[in-house]
Amino acid sequence: MKRGVCGLLVFIASSVLAQTERGVVVFGSWENRTYLEVYQVELEETLGIATDVSQINLGGRSIFRLTSMPLREEEARVLQAGAKNLGVVGWYLRLKDISKSSVETSLGEVRLHDTKVDPVVDKKQPATFGLATLRLPKRNVYSGSAKSQLGFGSILDWSESFDVRAKWFTAVGALPSENYQRQLGGTPTIDNSADLRLMFKREFGPLGIEIDHSTNWTRGDAIGLALNESMTLDQTPSTDDSRIFDLTWPISDSEKQRTIHRFDRLAFEYRKGSTAVTIGRQAVSWGSGFVFNPLDLFNPFAPTTVDTDYKSGDDLLSVEHLFANGSDLQILGVGHRVDGELDGSSSSFGAKWHGFWGISELEFVLARHFEDEILGAMLRVPIGGAMIRSDLVGNRTKEGDWYYSGIVNADYSFGLFDRMAYVFMEYFHNDFGVRELDEGGVLLPQALSERLNRGELFNLMRDYVALGATYQWHPLLVQSTSVIVNLQDKSTLLQTSLSFDPGDHSRLELGFVASLGDEGKEFGGIPISPGITAGGGFRGFFRWVYFL
Repeated sequence: MKRGVCGLLVFIASSVLAQTERGVVVFGSWENRTYLEVYQVELEETLGIATDVSQINLGGRSIFRLTSMPLREEEARVLQAGAKNLGVVGWYLRLKDISKSSVETSLGEVRLHDTKVDPVVDKKQPATFGLATLRLPKRNVYSGSAKSQLGFGSILDWSESFDVRAKWFTAVGALPSENYQRQLGGTPTIDNSADLRLMFKREFGPLGIEIDHSTNWTRGDAIGLALNESMTLDQTPSTDDSRIFDLTWPISDSEKQRTIHRFDRLAFEYRKGSTAVTIGRQAVSWGSGFVFNPLDLFNPFAPTTVDTDYKSGDDLLSVEHLFANGSDLQILGVGHRVDGELDGSSSSFGAKWHGFWGISELEFVLARHFEDEILGAMLRVPIGGAMIRSDLVGNRTKEGDWYYSGIVNADYSFGLFDRMAYVFMEYFHNDFGVRELDEGGVLLPQALSERLNRGELFNLMRDYVALGATYQWHPLLVQSTSVIVNLQDKSTLLQTSLSFDPGDHSRLELGFVASLGDEGKEFGGIPISPGITAGGGFRGFFRWVYFL
């Protein structure tokens, strides 16, 4: 009888434990604790949670790991998904798996700065993920940390307001025989660029200021042929012709070389209570797409863009308000110039509401963009360890025609052979696109041409599927691969890269983009006239980035 009772109690206890599995979300590892603590402050402000630091042994080296506090698995999964939406990659680690063996194999180690962090994340407003239990009290991370250890005091306060990024980018392209660029300049094509970005961000009570200055040097065949920036692998803007203020100045300009300096961020913010007003040059991102983003009306990245660390800013006025229930409202106005003149009819005005339904997230958008009336709706639902997202956009043109576009995607992070793995899939319907390409040359509808010229769309046809995966071969070595398939003409775009971090401050990246399709197909070479195509071919790239 006693044995039966004891067995029953053990069974009940084990069942309860199974239902209340606990773990942490791992946000990264560093060799230098001072660098970790700088990121820790930003992470806690971004996510609005307390974090923890543990010291582990990895291959004879002391490593500092940054994690969330212990949470129930369902809470940790919601935190993981919510952080992902803010551009912060983390992965779930069960407490019972935190052992000597798993530590020494560096299970799931990812540096915070290894992620492509959206530059428009508001690091002052705590994020909410639909669970009140995640709004944990924040501890004073400065107690006995970087400030007291280094003894810098106010000096460190100001030094933490500055960031520096230096970048070198090289792209080499092999073009198809019918490609117009090859006929004009030959093949292979070689382009090099160097960029020094100085970033300053600081608050003075309720006032905040953000200033980013970039000096960019570019030399290569793309300049000689005056190619659009959206066709390059880094998508670096060279002019402010379409913005309200011209904050770009040339230093030198020749046939194949250009040097400019520009202010990519110059914004002032006033915050009182739960309301913030921002005016100036800032970046804004709407939508949930990984590769395609029909709801991002403001300088979206092309699917082939490699360098997505910083999004180009626009001149805007933004008002944001956080409600007591965790929902928020953003009202936005973005000015545009057309042919050098400020044109109100070509500017953008919109409102976006973001809220929660259980553990799901909802967004609704109402906007006027150029002369389009836009309605948008977004849904994000965590299922298990995956996050499902869906965006639906309706565009009513000035002619009164409606176009409906949208995306559905899902992504999932998991452990594979004691390393972190990440996969995603995305479907994109482009209602502006055509069902087939004219073999004698591209004859595109006006609605599609306008959006291609404005850099809002980058694809010509209607339906696409994108698949991608990332695998961590080593804590310092990560490979990413993606495939985009045109479902109409079956042409394919393959992109892969291998990134290596020699230290906490730098990253080396090597990769290529290859078009897999016959001439006359979108990814094989778009026909622009009989016997002449655009696009297609193979492009390899090398990228080096230094952070300070």
